[in-house]
Amino acid sequence: MLEEENHIFITPIYNLEITKDLNYEIKIGRVTFIDKTKLFKNSKKYFKKGLINENFLGLKKEFFDDSKATTFAFLINKGHSIENENELKQNIQDALDILAFSIFPYHSDSDNFNLSTIEHKAHSKYFTVNQDVGDISSHLKIETGVKKLNLNSEWESFNKQFVIFELIKIFNSFPQPKYFNKKWANNLIQVVKMIGKANQNSDFKNAFLTNMIALEMLLTTKNDNYSKSLPERVEAFIGWTLNWQRDNLYQKVIELYKKRCEIVHEGNFNNVLIDDYLLIRELNFNIIWNIVKHPKDFCSKENVIEFSEKLKAEKLLGLKNKVKPKSLRFMTQTTEILPTESIKFSNHLIK
Repeated sequence: MLEEENHIFITPIYNLEITKDLNYEIKIGRVTFIDKTKLFKNSKKYFKKGLINENFLGLKKEFFDDSKATTFAFLINKGHSIENENELKQNIQDALDILAFSIFPYHSDSDNFNLSTIEHKAHSKYFTVNQDVGDISSHLKIETGVKKLNLNSEWESFNKQFVIFELIKIFNSFPQPKYFNKKWANNLIQVVKMIGKANQNSDFKNAFLTNMIALEMLLTTKNDNYSKSLPERVEAFIGWTLNWQRDNLYQKVIELYKKRCEIVHEGNFNNVLIDDYLLIRELNFNIIWNIVKHPKDFCSKENVIEFSEKLKAEKLLGLKNKVKPKSLRFMTQTTEILPTESIKFSNHLIK
């Protein structure tokens, strides 16, 4: 019987930079993202014969030296050949989508990101012609460059306040995730990947729909009356904040769901506003933040639903709160945030 060989799948990653602050690499699931210089300098650590050998030198210039990517991804595939190439590419894309979850609230809404194995150049151009005389009356070319996600000390410090590192730990712990029910942990990771994709989507209306689906995945079951269950369960996590009553968020969640239904059942995106997207993104972020920071309280979706039902009963009976964790938190992005600016919180702790 032939001994199985290990093959290493390597690909450039565009628009991602990993600095010395993270030791030039980060591992998410099976995938290691690594700075190109470190990859070569320590290649024998990752590859038995290193990368500087006679079999590789011919490919080095074209694949590495001439690449605009400073970061590469690699993962080990056990077997006699790379027959499951699409699966390996999907592993890398899943890891990138999880990483992209950290884009909000770290970066401003005007930033355009695309973490990818493919180099993208974004631009648009047009011209107009006077129909009567044929003169060109105006022309314009707009470059909308894609920004790099820079994993540096600021990114690390900022995100330690939130959940990206806990989410990576959950993902890395599969197939036996710690703290969370396995089915629930998988659901959480699927939601995070969806939101990571939405964070990179320049079409806010499609990003809105993705976030609405993510909210339903977090808080509902197939037998629920969504228009009733969604606002009640969002209220369980957010209802204690000043924003909830001041901004009439219960009614706004109902309106968001109506707009979601218009898209799904009528193909009508016309009523979706940028503020709708910003709100649903903020709600999802805070719910995930609190779920992941309270694994003992929310170790399964059943726990989340039970939590909501108990809070509703307390409110109905006028009882003093005994259900909510005292450390629930809420973040609202009240201004456009740059990495060097401090984030503004509605960080009320429940007494």
